[in-house]
Amino acid sequence: MKPDFQLLPGTTDLIENLRASLDFGHTLKTKTLLTRAEYYLKAPVNSGQYDFRYLYDVIETALHLVIEKRAAALRDMDSSEAFQQIERLLSQLPTQRVRTNEQTLYQQFSSPAPLAFVAAYLALDGFINPVLLEPSAGTGALACIARAFGAQVFTNDLSTRRKAFLSFLGFAVHSVDAEQINDLLPLDIVPNVVLMNPPFSATAGRLARNDSSHGARHIQSALSRLAQESHCAGLQSIVGPKIHRFALYVHRKVWTIGFHPHVVSGVRPHGDRKALFRSQTRLSVDDGETGVLN
Repeated sequence: MKPDFQLLPGTTDLIENLRASLDFGHTLKTKTLLTRAEYYLKAPVNSGQYDFRYLYDVIETALHLVIEKRAAALRDMDSSEAFQQIERLLSQLPTQRVRTNEQTLYQQFSSPAPLAFVAAYLALDGFINPVLLEPSAGTGALACIARAFGAQVFTNDLSTRRKAFLSFLGFAVHSVDAEQINDLLPLDIVPNVVLMNPPFSATAGRLARNDSSHGARHIQSALSRLAQESHCAGLQSIVGPKIHRFALYVHRKVWTIGFHPHVVSGVRPHGDRKALFRSQTRLSVDDGETGVLN
């Protein structure tokens, strides 16, 4: 069992500094991020004490705190105005140009904020006292918005580093393999909403070859944990035309457990947002009625 990862001394102050800057509308360039990190963490990025993935997780955590604070007000706005405000926030972030081995191994590509907002809104629509599970919670993009919308949120992430960031955000966090999340979570966690952006083909290093069946098992296991009268919303972060093959594969798999998915919304993000996180994303929201996953 991996030891718990501890955030570096100074990380909390760095997150708060970045959060305040984003909240005030300041644009943060990569150079700014590196300078502030060196000040608060007492070492430069090339010291070996942390890497760019750590810094990206830090700034994403700061972003999610800002969005969570504003989420309720954004929900009450005209949709175009709400999206303009979210897009404005994202334009203040530096582009994530550096990928680490862990990011590739775990397929750690965070949910773009506009899609995370829509996914949480649609997944929680109509629910009273929602209990939500985020099986691959990352830095809390989906979980923070869901919490702002009134859900009781349980999170999970296999990365001990990201588990530490989720704990900092105040979430109940588990760290089990999400491919077997129904078998490994405590039995008293029974969500009526699953909101997820699963790795669609990787196994965090267990197997060398990526395959869409791994992502399908993430979804299948999460759906098996759902209570009756439930929703599942998923962001499929997939590059290129593979998104269509994966969607069909998942559709076949989830039918085998008796959950008949019906897509009530499917959207793609603006190109600039894909560039920011270097991924392509589609939103699927399933309400448990007979239909076709798109």
